[in-house]
Amino acid sequence: VNTICWNDTGEYILSGSDDTNLVISNPYSRKVLTTIRSGHRANIFSAKFLPCTNDKQIVSCSGDGVIFYTNVEQDAETNRQCQYTCHYGTTYEIMTVPNDPYTFLSCGEDGTVRWFDTRIKTSCTKEDCKDVRVKSFNKDDLNVELYIIQT
Repeated sequence: VNTICWNDTGEYILSGSDDTNLVISNPYSRKVLTTIRSGHRANIFSAKFLPCTNDKQIVSCSGDGVIFYTNVEQDAETNRQCQYTCHYGTTYEIMTVPNDPYTFLSCGEDGTVRWFDTRIKTSCTKEDCKDVRVKSFNKDDLNVELYIIQT
């Protein structure tokens, strides 16, 4: 397991790992509620419930550089269409915005932080997309590893 995240109520945990599955479990009853085939082709590094969605919407990122926007009530094929390929290289971290079910940020080894709004688009297949870039760091000049830290 590479990432865990509590839901808003503290009742469930979302996890992601090298097997590329997203798992929602109840740690108190020790039961797995749902296992979702994410669509990622590499280890999942970060997965979060989007706030105020009743734990039905998830964003995840992985070593393949793809961010998936997953609705647990939709079929796998529909969810695989909701992906962002804006980062070039591994995407390391996702951060949600408190009380905002529509936006989230990501950071990757391409040295960019990107801010997504699902009301505008639920997918983007442009490589090295410039539409959602918040900040860019020149990795040739700096040895930068960028992580989003949530406080």
